[in-house]
Parts: sequence; C-alpha cells; structure tokens
Amino acid sequence: MILDSKAQSTYTAAPTANPGANRQRASADAVAAYLNTIRGYVSGNTAYTDCAINILNAWSLTVNQVPTGTDQPGLNGIFTNQFAMVGEILRIYAGGRWATADYNRFKSMMTTYLYPACHDFLTNHNGTCISHYWAKLGRRQYLSRWSHWGALRRRGEIQRSGHLLSKRVGMGSIMNAFIFFTPAALAMAGNGSRSGACSLGHWRAGHVLRDYHAPRTGHVRLFQQPLIGGAEYTAKYDLWQSVPYNSYNNCD
Repeated sequence: MILDSKAQSTYTAAPTANPGANRQRASADAVAAYLNTIRGYVSGNTAYTDCAINILNAWSLTVNQVPTGTDQPGLNGIFTNQFAMVGEILRIYAGGRWATADYNRFKSMMTTYLYPACHDFLTNHNGTCISHYWAKLGRRQYLSRWSHWGALRRRGEIQRSGHLLSKRVGMGSIMNAFIFFTPAALAMAGNGSRSGACSLGHWRAGHVLRDYHAPRTGHVRLFQQPLIGGAEYTAKYDLWQSVPYNSYNNCD
C-alpha cells in the first residue's frame, strides 16, 4: 500500500457532475479514498485521513445527477459501493475531522443520486427480463445497498436488502448465480467461461456472505457450498484443467 499511487496523501480527485460519464475515474477516486482511510487508521497519520475526506467532499460538492452513460446503470454499483464503504469507515473512526455539514452532503449525494440507480437496477433490471444480466452486476447492486445504508446508519434498510437477497431476486442472489452443479460438487456460474469476470463475481459473493449472512449460521450453510463449488470450478478453469460445461440460457 505504501507504494500504491492511490494510497498517497497528495492524491487529488477529479469529480464529475455525472459520475457515470467516467465511471473508471469515479472508481479510482473511491479506491484512493479507501486506501488513504486505511492507511490513516493504521499509521495514525491524519494527513491520509484528511485526503480521504477531501476526496469524498470533492465528489459530494460536484455530483448533481443520477449516473447515466455507457454501462449504466449496471456498473454504477462499483463506485457506489466503494464510496459508501469509505463513508462508513470514516463515520466510525474519523471523529470530528469530517465536518457534520460535509458528512450530511455526502449522505445527500448517496441517497439522492447514487443509490436510486442501484435500487432501480435490482428492481427493474434496466428494462430487461430478470436473468438478462450476469450475476456479478446484480451482486454489485446488493453490496451497494448494504454499504450505502451502513454509511447512513439505517439498520432497517440493511435488513430489507438482505431479505431481498434471500428471496432470490435477480441473478445477484447466490442461489441464482450458479446454473450447473456437477457430481463432484463443482458449480458453474452463468458466466463461467469468462474467468476474470467470474472470479470477481465469486469475490463479491464472498463479500455478501460475510457482510449479511455471517451472523446467520443457517444462511451460511445454505449459501456456502454453492460458493465453494463455484470457486473450485473457476480455479480449475483458470489452471487449464478440464471442467464440464453447460450453455447458459437466460430469459431472453
């Protein structure tokens, strides 16, 4: 982290009024805020904490619309989740360094502009049928819901997000993500032959399992085996080992 260019207290954000216009930069700035937050916490050097706060303040002062553009709303969940995670951590430990007015403006940005796109994607699937998109897109939106409401201290909404997942709404649900199970307990995801994207989906599924299901042992038992089987399948695929393959037929 010390060598990472995004983990430096001199990092400067480049916010845009429409974060969807350059989602890669929005994500890069959110990652820089996250790394500076962690580095500030570990080292005790408030210059890193202040850098993270300045990044969030810059974006909350600039964003004035729901993200639109290429790959929106599907990929807006990436930077929305990342910004929300930083906001939650800073809220917990930054103390008085993050001014109340700045935090409230950040909450307003999240609630007014970033969250609605995530909610709409989970609810309406961008105007498509429910299994049109790969699982990893839906899972990003689930993570965005949890981290968003965590940053805003809304426990009831966190629970509602978990209930939505448990009802297996959309392909982001762990139980919907795997389309084929082998006798050897391997699990193939809908995009199982897209190894990089599939690996990212498994990581996010693990994030979901940890964040919402960890306190609920019954849920862990239910979701753990498909996730392990999916990770095994992807690992074998990435190592050029032979794995069974089924075509994915979605609702289109």
